[in-house]
Amino acid sequence: MSTCISIDIMMIVIAVIVVTNTIALIILARSHLKLKFNYQVLTEFMQNLNNDITELYTFAQSIDDYKSITDQQMNHLYKKITETKSTPQVNSQINTPSNESSNHPYNLVIQQVRNGANVNDLMQNSGLSQDEAALLIRLHGRKD
Repeated sequence: MSTCISIDIMMIVIAVIVVTNTIALIILARSHLKLKFNYQVLTEFMQNLNNDITELYTFAQSIDDYKSITDQQMNHLYKKITETKSTPQVNSQINTPSNESSNHPYNLVIQQVRNGANVNDLMQNSGLSQDEAALLIRLHGRKD
């Protein structure tokens, strides 16, 4: 009888151990699934960060290229400006605005205004509208 009781007690202890191990196994399996899911989420997050860093690096390189091109253009313009300032012929042409505007279609009309032409004269002789003639007289007429 004592062996029966000890076998029964051993069976109960083994059953408790099996149940405890089963519960522990279920808890571990659930924890494993949670960790696996979290690992996938973190992996995707890291991949997105790597993609962002790659895009930023590419953008930084394009900005550097653009800056380099802009610097070259600025240096080229600076050289041209320096050359222009040191060349007397070009400098004299820049200072005389009449050279640039000699081919302007309103030059003859402006000369007439400076010689005292009125709005009607300009409308008849040059085919200007009344507004154009009045504006030219205001801009280029004698200032008494």
